[in-house]
Amino acid sequence: MVLNSRQIKKENYFFIVNPVSGDGTAISELESIEKYCIKKGIDYKIECTKAIDDAEKLIEENPNYDVYVAVGGDGTINEVASGILKIGRGILGIIPRGTGNDLSKVLELPSELGKCLDIITAENYKQIDVGLADDRYFLNVASVGLDAEVVNQTEKIKDHVNGKKAYILGVFLALLKYRSVKSFIDINNTLYQNSLMLLAVGNGQYYGGGMKILPNASLNDNLLSYCMVKDISKFRVLTLFPTIFSGKHLKYKRYVLEGKTDKIEVDFGGKITLNLDGKLYRLENNKINFKLHDKKLKIKY
Repeated sequence: MVLNSRQIKKENYFFIVNPVSGDGTAISELESIEKYCIKKGIDYKIECTKAIDDAEKLIEENPNYDVYVAVGGDGTINEVASGILKIGRGILGIIPRGTGNDLSKVLELPSELGKCLDIITAENYKQIDVGLADDRYFLNVASVGLDAEVVNQTEKIKDHVNGKKAYILGVFLALLKYRSVKSFIDINNTLYQNSLMLLAVGNGQYYGGGMKILPNASLNDNLLSYCMVKDISKFRVLTLFPTIFSGKHLKYKRYVLEGKTDKIEVDFGGKITLNLDGKLYRLENNKINFKLHDKKLKIKY
């Protein structure tokens, strides 16, 4: 006679694939994902996105899955995470198939498909902090200033140049166009009035395909890290730029201010282009507030 018996519900999985990520790498692995799920007897569904923000819509239309897996780059991960946070349930899984894969680098996730699937289908998960830029979510890094123009230029050329090379070329192209603007930045009730070159805020250390912009950042310390680069000459930018790959730019304290806080308020000297986890948003006004979301995100790890 069985005295204590109960049915243990297995997790079900919704794979959300960005078909253009990684030069088509993501879409090419659909068959392998299906074979893995069938072999393991996993309850699963696979959908491909067709436009920006499709991932969020797919999650809202399918709110009953336990694990939502982003198959793509940092932008796709951001969209899937945003969808999970909006419906208030679910765990994020990641199969990194983008150009930069910066959040995956922070998490030290493998790139090999089988290893990713083993992590996603295991019971383990961790909780990470979530940033808010006004009402938009970000997991890794948000930024304004020169960086947003760099992302804009990188997007234009990444079909021809990939990874770090695309970002480096994007820097040079952005420098030709960018002009610093007078900004008012409130950090821990201290007001900084600068002609701002760049402000990066986040929980992850890397962006731009492996640039260590926030070396002291943590995904679960309940604080946002920030790095503010004051107005400097374009020649000085080119001098400073190579040091960002190793995080050594922080030693240039004359130009660079860094630290941790729970909120940052920015009054920009012009219309803001916001970079959130590699996605660009053109804001209608010139103000933005960064802070931590009051809830953490569960992530397979």
